Amino acid sequence: MRKRNHIPSLRARGRRSNTVTITQVTDDLYVGDIKDADSTARLEDNNIRTIFNVAAQTTNPDFRASEDTHYAHHPLQNTEQDDHQLRLAIKTAREMRENTENSMLVHCDVGSNRSVVIAAALMSLENGEPVKANIDSIRTVRTAANPVKELSDQASRITRELYQS
Repeated sequence: MRKRNHIPSLRARGRRSNTVTITQVTDDLYVGDIKDADSTARLEDNNIRTIFNVAAQTTNPDFRASEDTHYAHHPLQNTEQDDHQLRLAIKTAREMRENTENSMLVHCDVGSNRSVVIAAALMSLENGEPVKANIDSIRTVRTAANPVKELSDQASRITRELYQS
């Protein structure tokens, strides 16, 4: 697996977001909302070929039908949920990241809760930092990032278990 870098200078480059656009949180990991996932132009502009959808509904049928793209849909609730569902979502997202060289968009409906938690968990599995620290990092570039505490705590616990395995 190649090393993925956190992008600390996004604020200086004017890439701060309030769920209006896709937000880059590492060199090849983005957080967004359902509109971002449905916008082929936004995906192409950011060279995104992998979408991980945690919203209730599916998105962008044109993207999913393309041969050079990867798409997974793991609907999650906005609050704490069954450990198995969240663990499966995190593991599937990690496998997608490990098996592609493409940039990945993680999205939910609004891009402030579930997508932020999954992106922070992925970052934790890659950089060894706690999920909360990665959420704080995401907040520096995506001010609308506001995950529910119970969900982020649950993801922290599951990510620690996965990191140790």
